[in-house]
Order: sequence, then structure tokens, then C-alpha cells
Amino acid sequence: MKKHVMGLVDRQLGQSRALQRAALNTTGLGEPPPEPGPVITISRQLGSGSRQVAQRLVERLGWSLWDKDLVDAIAKDADVDRWIVETFDEKTISEIDVLARTLTGQYEFGGFMYGQHLAKVLLAVARHGYAIILGRGANFLLTGALNIRLVASEEVRITNLMDYGELSREEALDRIRQTDKERADFIRKVYLKDIEDPLAYDVVITVDNFGIEGAVEIILTAYQAKYEKKEKKEE
Repeated sequence: MKKHVMGLVDRQLGQSRALQRAALNTTGLGEPPPEPGPVITISRQLGSGSRQVAQRLVERLGWSLWDKDLVDAIAKDADVDRWIVETFDEKTISEIDVLARTLTGQYEFGGFMYGQHLAKVLLAVARHGYAIILGRGANFLLTGALNIRLVASEEVRITNLMDYGELSREEALDRIRQTDKERADFIRKVYLKDIEDPLAYDVVITVDNFGIEGAVEIILTAYQAKYEKKEKKEE
């Protein structure tokens, strides 16, 4: 299954190469370093505008974006249906629930180890570099990446979900609280870490204060500072 995962990574990387040099020229970030290249991970609160930020970074850098594609890659690596991975994706599922599902005929759950397959895929992506990874606690595994966390006030998050998710205010608030708990529990179970620990990130950005474009500029500046510092150490 490893060949399938690497094939998916190769296709993602290939899609970004055509844009990469032009993007690097316009952002002033210079020529791409030898592989393995840099990686930006984005931990985010639901409704913080993370996908917009990530998409802007893709446009500016020409890198590959890993979000739902991670689900496909994990499914290929584990040789299971996509819906099984989605059941575990950034959520916790108890051993009792796994047993119950197995006993009711969903045997695929019995031998599925989400964390193990997630780590393999994230490391494969990181080996290629030039990648932006959304969520999945990637910062706790790829500690050498530029690790960003995007947060926003509850009001901004509610408004964003109401606008883009077509939810009522009550539905948006329920979704936010449920997702916050699921993601915190997921990080605690898979990585034994606290998602809110500021020391787990290079930069924590409050989107209320800077907006989408401001957040993008901060990330690009942090990228330059971090990787220029790294290159100087290696000289």
C-alpha cells in the first residue's frame, strides 16, 4: 500500500510544481531548497477561516494542500474504505465503539489503526516538502515544520459558519463546541498532547485582528524568518 500513498503524494506534488517557481518569484522567497523541502502545518479552530488562508498560501507559494486528500491517502495506506477513515478523522472513537461495530458486522474497524496510518502519510508528505497541511495534529509529529495555529473569537466563528455553512446561530454554536471537543480529545488520544498548548506552535494568529490576508502575510514572514535561520545554522 506504500506505493499507492507515495503515488498520491507524487500526483499532489506534480500539480503544484507548475505554479511553484512563478509563485516564489512573486513572493520574493527565492529558489526552492533541495528536497526534503519545507512544510507549513495549520492547526485551526472551526470557523477561523483556515481554508481561505491555506488556499491563499497555495496561490502565493504554489505548494500542495493536504486536507481531505489526507483521508484518501490514509484509506489507500490502510486498504480500507474512505468512510472508515472519515469516522476516525480528527475524532476519537472508543475501544468499546470499535468492538460494538465489529460485533455488528463492521469488521473493518477491528484492525484499523488510524494514528499509525496517519503518521505514515504525514511523514511521506513531509519527505517531499512544499506542502501545507491542515489539521490532524501534524505539528505534533512534524516539529521541524513551520507550525501555525489559527484562532478566532466565538462571534467571528459563528458568523463564518452561518455565512458559509448555511447554519442557524444555534446550529453554528453547537457545531463549534462539538468540533472543539472532538479535536482536543483527538490530539490528546493520538499524540498525548494539549491542542491549546502555545509552545506547540511557532505562531498563533488571532484572525479577528489581522483578517485572512493579514494572516497570510504573517505566515509568509514567519516562513522566511524560520527557514532563513535554519539555513544559516547549516552553513
